Amino acid sequence: LGESVDIVINNAAIYEESHFLDSTFDDWQRVWRDTIDANLVGPANVIFHAGRSMARRGGGVIVCVSSRGAFRGEPTAPAYGASKAGLNQLSQSAAKALAPSNVVV
Repeated sequence: LGESVDIVINNAAIYEESHFLDSTFDDWQRVWRDTIDANLVGPANVIFHAGRSMARRGGGVIVCVSSRGAFRGEPTAPAYGASKAGLNQLSQSAAKALAPSNVVV
């Protein structure tokens, strides 16, 4: 990331259904990998790089867009709900870690 990043919005996500009883194990695993990579690992990487850049410059803002799926069961998309719940926890951890550097998450 360039040194001029002041605000980042983590809004990219995928939503793919994978039914407990109707999916093959290979499909189940693929959906989980793809969803966790896009909805949790991707934002974690953005927070890592943007947060460091912002901290060096004296502050900034990182906005992570979650979903109500993080707070309720998603019977046909459990990977999505789990990834968004993970994003909420990641955001809280990043907020506490970066606050001393004037980076708001």
